[in-house]
Amino acid sequence: ILAQARGLADSCRASLARFHMANASGGHLLQTGKKPQSQKNQQNPDAPLTHCDYHRMLIKDHYGAMPSETFQYDVVYEAFRQDEEFKQNWCVVDCARNSPKESISQENASIRVVMDLPSTQKLYPTAYTPGFSTLPYTATAKPKAQQDVSGLPAGYSVALEVYILEEARRKLAFQRKYRHGQIDPEYQWLDDIIRKHDAEKKHDTQEVANVSNEYHSNRLLPWEDDRAKMWEDASSVRRENLLVSPFESDRGRGYLPPRDAGTWSKTPGKSPAFLQHERETADKVESLFDALMRKTCPDEDY
Repeated sequence: ILAQARGLADSCRASLARFHMANASGGHLLQTGKKPQSQKNQQNPDAPLTHCDYHRMLIKDHYGAMPSETFQYDVVYEAFRQDEEFKQNWCVVDCARNSPKESISQENASIRVVMDLPSTQKLYPTAYTPGFSTLPYTATAKPKAQQDVSGLPAGYSVALEVYILEEARRKLAFQRKYRHGQIDPEYQWLDDIIRKHDAEKKHDTQEVANVSNEYHSNRLLPWEDDRAKMWEDASSVRRENLLVSPFESDRGRGYLPPRDAGTWSKTPGKSPAFLQHERETADKVESLFDALMRKTCPDEDY
């Protein structure tokens, strides 16, 4: 009996030791499977986090952007909006961000741009790199040195989805014609840009017309006023020149004969001595020519 009691006590002490070991390692206290629980699968909930996978959302069969890609896209887009050199060289009307229904990850991000270029022009930039000058072949200015942009790796670029203004007008007109006056919501951003551009252009034209109507009735137009001032200055210069004219007809007296009485508008004649010299020279040339022909062609009559 004493031996059995000692064995039971040892078994209890062993079970208690296993209980403390499991509690110290953060393991589960209850067994959930048929097999004994493995100590390797146990984790301590108080341990610090190590590597953690980021689950990216799918957007139209494409992975969504990582937080770093979203930040970089915003930096590039703002740099593009403030790049006046690029807008001037490539006649940029306006731009727009990616659609919220599209991924802006590095593989799929783009900036939608409307350029007022000829429809026949096929060479235009299809990517934008902040801090890097992109000039057309007709540009006379030298490209600027490449600049680093904080928050972006060197040479980081975003694709440009380019729409030519003339072609975009035809595209939207075609959609309105065959969609009962409506356009595809996917191109609503394009319609907004063109409407804004046309409204600004119409406003500028109306301002010019108002200025023309205001000045036309009572006074000269600004450019005509400048032209009249130019002619007035020219007349003043002419009058100043007349004050120092050496002709008698302009000043009343002078040291040169009047214009109408002088030989200023007549062709000067040739003196008799000069005419005699011309005749003698012509006769001499004729005699030399006859002598030469007799030597080369003696049978001919010259």
